[in-house]
Amino acid sequence: MRSHFLCQRRWSELSIVRIAGIAIVAALLAVSAHARESRLTRREASELIARAFKPPFAIIKRGDVTFEPDFFGLPPHPRDIRSLLQLLRDFGFRWEGITFHGPASRPTTTVIRGLSLPDKWRGYIIRSAGKSVAVATYQGVQVAATGILYEGNYATVEFAFKWQKRTPVMDFVETATKKAPSAARVLISRDEWIGQVGCTNLVSGTGQALLALYDDGWRVQMFMFCKED
Repeated sequence: MRSHFLCQRRWSELSIVRIAGIAIVAALLAVSAHARESRLTRREASELIARAFKPPFAIIKRGDVTFEPDFFGLPPHPRDIRSLLQLLRDFGFRWEGITFHGPASRPTTTVIRGLSLPDKWRGYIIRSAGKSVAVATYQGVQVAATGILYEGNYATVEFAFKWQKRTPVMDFVETATKKAPSAARVLISRDEWIGQVGCTNLVSGTGQALLALYDDGWRVQMFMFCKED
């Protein structure tokens, strides 16, 4: 009788152990399956990075723009002022008036009052703040993920990129810089005012981005670096 009771007890214990083992294996398989489902494909990573990328840009002043002597006391050359005004007309800029201070042959200060960007550039505006507007010089980025390294719920993605479409803004920036350099330096800036760290104003190159897995999917957390080809 005692022997029979012990056999039943051992059988029950073995059944519990077996059930627990099955449950653990099932849980591990579920976690493994979830991990596989959560893995990024290179195509998905490329699309996410492309959506997060900010385009190369130029910062152009608007409103009242003053061209005055620089640190060394030299004003923009009158020839450059004349060339810049002609370019502004050609590209569709508008302004309310122009004031010259100093000798008529070589003004020390020139003020363009109420300068506004061309209407056709509205689709290229990335951001505006006060008297400065960041305008895209390229649009349409192509991204190709070349490698993915996982660490928990994070993924480091290596990628190559290239901006496809040059905008009229870039034509203006290059022409003004060439034909009216001293005046263009006042009106146009290409500082890294906004955009992802290390990836601004590069037309093509390679880089790394950090992505994180949320309950609703993967998101780009930051661009770790980019370098030009």
